[in-house]
This record gives sequence, C-alpha cells and structure tokens, in this order.
Amino acid sequence: MLAHTLGSDERTIQLVSNNHTNAVFVGAYYRKSTRQRILLLVAKLNATVDVGLANAGAKEGQVATVIGGDVGGFAEPVHRELVGENATLTLGAFGVATMVLS
Repeated sequence: MLAHTLGSDERTIQLVSNNHTNAVFVGAYYRKSTRQRILLLVAKLNATVDVGLANAGAKEGQVATVIGGDVGGFAEPVHRELVGENATLTLGAFGVATMVLS
C-alpha cells in the first residue's frame, strides 16, 4: 500500500500540523511526477481514533486506503470514505491509512 501510494519517484516531505500527536502520526508528501499531495496516517494507540482532515484540504466523500486496526493486519486494504463536514476518518487500533489529496 505504501509503495503503491508513495511511489519510487522523487517526492518531498511537507510540513503538517497535527493536533493529535499522542494518538496519530501524520506524514505529508508531495510526488513531483504526478503532482499529488499524499497523507500517511498511523494510529499510535490501541484504541479507535477519529482524525479530522478538513484542514488538510480533504472533503467529505473522499477515500482513504486503510490497513491494520479493525481491518486486521493481514487483510487486504480497504477503502473508506471521509465523513462529515470535518472530513473525519476513523482508524482502528494501530491502523495505517494513506490518502491522495490531489
């Protein structure tokens, strides 16, 4: 999932603010070849975490790819839509998600 989303081409790390540093790691990348902004989200807790992504430019209905957490570590990645005006994504315990913003 990570290799597919981040690719092997040149990319730069983007600065990102995170109001949930104890619960979620957030990485932001820019792929130069495709001009895509990509978010990587990793739940740090053994609990469900809701992450609002509207401030990152995400909108309700956009899709994130999720592995781990409630999906299970060895299951196929699933696609989840962001919900609500805050574009919220729910991650299960120690879940990992990627999302292409543009």
